[in-house]
Amino acid sequence: EKKALPDWFYKRLVRTAKKMKLEKLPAVVFHDKAVTPAVYGTFKPVLLLPADYFDGLSEEEAEHVLLHELAHLKRGDLWFATFSLILHIVYWFNPLMTWVHRQMKHIREMCCDLTIADMMKEKTKFYRATLLKTARELLEQFGTFEEIFDRVSDIRKPSVRKNIEEH
Repeated sequence: EKKALPDWFYKRLVRTAKKMKLEKLPAVVFHDKAVTPAVYGTFKPVLLLPADYFDGLSEEEAEHVLLHELAHLKRGDLWFATFSLILHIVYWFNPLMTWVHRQMKHIREMCCDLTIADMMKEKTKFYRATLLKTARELLEQFGTFEEIFDRVSDIRKPSVRKNIEEH
């Protein structure tokens, strides 16, 4: 069953893509098994959204999510993730590769968060609040979350920001 995007969300998507200087919008797909928004696909990116995504979502939170997911596209993270996955598959027997794969994912997320923090400047606290809300929802639903509390904390640390910018 196809689900239509609300007009306000589509307008935010277009505006956010322009802000990120993206030439193409990703396709938007809803799925009842999706837990959080995410972008997938190396050649034809797709923004995957939970089926009930718009329940209780403010326009500001939607923009934060869009900024984050579109930043992955702008930075080329999907290509890097594909390369990392291929290495992980080839070296499946090496426990160090599993650790490296996880660390590279964490670094991609941190760089994405710092990209958004750099764009938002003094409004970064609202982005952090959206990350924390997402973490709470995941914790309530599944008893897990992807280091979001650490990421929120790291965004505030100038030393982390400086270290990542240097690399």
